[in-house]
Amino acid sequence: QALAIFGDHSDIMAVRQTGFALLSSHSVQESYDLALAAHIATLLCSVPFVHFFDGMRTSHEIQKVHALSEQQFKAVLDLLEEKVDEFRGKALNPNHPTLRGTAQSADIYFQNVEAANPIIAAVPAAVRQAMHWVKALTGREYDLFQYVGHPRATDVVIVMGSGAQVLEELIDHYGTSKRVGILKVHLFRPWSAKHFLSQLPSSVKRIAVLDRCKEHGVGEPLYTDVCATLQGWPGVRVIGGRYGLASKDFTTGMAHAIFQNLAASRPKHPFTVGIVDDVSGLSLEYEEIATLPEGTVQCMLFGFGSDGTVGANKNAIKLISKETNLYTQGHFAYDALKAGGITCSHLRFGPSPIKASYEITSGCTYLAVHKKEYLNTFSVHSIFGATQEGSIFVLNSPWTTPDLLRENLKLEFREVIVRKKLTVYNIDANSVARRAGMGRLINNIMQTVFFYLANIMDPEKAIALFKKEV
Repeated sequence: QALAIFGDHSDIMAVRQTGFALLSSHSVQESYDLALAAHIATLLCSVPFVHFFDGMRTSHEIQKVHALSEQQFKAVLDLLEEKVDEFRGKALNPNHPTLRGTAQSADIYFQNVEAANPIIAAVPAAVRQAMHWVKALTGREYDLFQYVGHPRATDVVIVMGSGAQVLEELIDHYGTSKRVGILKVHLFRPWSAKHFLSQLPSSVKRIAVLDRCKEHGVGEPLYTDVCATLQGWPGVRVIGGRYGLASKDFTTGMAHAIFQNLAASRPKHPFTVGIVDDVSGLSLEYEEIATLPEGTVQCMLFGFGSDGTVGANKNAIKLISKETNLYTQGHFAYDALKAGGITCSHLRFGPSPIKASYEITSGCTYLAVHKKEYLNTFSVHSIFGATQEGSIFVLNSPWTTPDLLRENLKLEFREVIVRKKLTVYNIDANSVARRAGMGRLINNIMQTVFFYLANIMDPEKAIALFKKEV
């Protein structure tokens, strides 16, 4: 099997037995907040931490976050001054030399490993204290495990990472109509069974555990942790499933299928979701559903690696975040080729927080294709599948008259444009770039078009600010 440069939880599962504490963040805001919590906790308990979040999906996503001031960080350091001094005092120093990194044999190794038990046992309390500090600074509440959903839920999904955001969006969409919930895992190692059970509703009958990795055996690591924890809970059925390997998209439609499978009289176990498994037949069937908050605008822009599209879209997201009260989200999908490869920017804007940690699959109101060759390379569904009726379609091509467009656009594309009542705009951005001395960089030209047509903010103001940023 080949390697994948895109993220899942395989690498985290490979370091479980190192003795490091493993702290998981599920969103961009959580990554910011829990980075501080990890630093506080490691100084309080003298155990090293790996603070992790999903590669690409979270690490490269652009979101509007609430940041702390320099004064707030300084206040934390002042409270930890003695702990910082203790930490620095443990550094290697010729004035008080210590021996580290030796090889130990059977006479003492086992004893020394077990002697660390009280230190590791103190980690959950240190992390909770750190999270309380973060709450005091930000007002945002965190815990080792956090439950979201119906207070008397019968069906609960256990999840860690950005998938928690997707499931939470689905729970918001359900409202109180379904007795379902999710339990989000923050402190994965050391695992605290006591705190896990304290957050699980006593009414639960069925549990699905989601792992973003593959392990050959009775189940993946998070699943086996949950099963071991629930040994004293009779009458609770636990199933396990896999999703999102190598950053495979995980949507609310897939999350809905997991709840449906969990409620079935004979659920699939183990199961996979997000692929069609025609080899072992483990995959769940699903249909995409619309769960975004009302008023959320979605835009997709197809670019060419190194044409500047991704960079310009990042600038646009940041500008809109700063200059409006809208919540924003930018996710950028590109293959391992990078320069010369295909890029697709998924942008969302709206009046409510955006938890959609997945690519746009429907409801797109602005679609731009910055390279005309894509219309001959990809299927109609790949390009237009996510657009809704009445959307705007912008094409960069030399086909600047209706006759040229009719001559060069394939019939199936023209039929979709008519059926979905798309408004079509064409610009020869490559020609404009050459005349302006910009070479092949069409990004700023296409971004100007975006501000004029997407109707996210006042175009004149946006373009003036965009010029200033550039």
